[in-house]
Amino acid sequence: MKPWTREDTQYWINQLENRVQDIEFYLDIATRWCEDRFIHDEQRVAACYVITIIWVCAQRDESVSRQEVMEIMGVELWEDFEDHEFFLGDEFMDKELEELLEHVVEKFEDDY
Repeated sequence: MKPWTREDTQYWINQLENRVQDIEFYLDIATRWCEDRFIHDEQRVAACYVITIIWVCAQRDESVSRQEVMEIMGVELWEDFEDHEFFLGDEFMDKELEELLEHVVEKFEDDY
């Protein structure tokens, strides 16, 4: 095992910055998508944000934990949530973000 170098640290920081930028970019898309469809219900919007964050991480071939998602979304007291890793199911891996958002919103309508 080779020692961790300064270049390794710089690469890790760059990847982290890119991840944050990717998530912000697609959360903006999800926000506009919800607004364009007059979706303002807090639970539906939050569900769209959660699936967006999970989708972005899956596209980057990275994992994301429940606590990370809560922190990104600005949920207070996220430390109190039981943590586990979120995964995008195999049936959703090849879907575009808009398709996933449609699925999430439809699921809410089915549950009501």
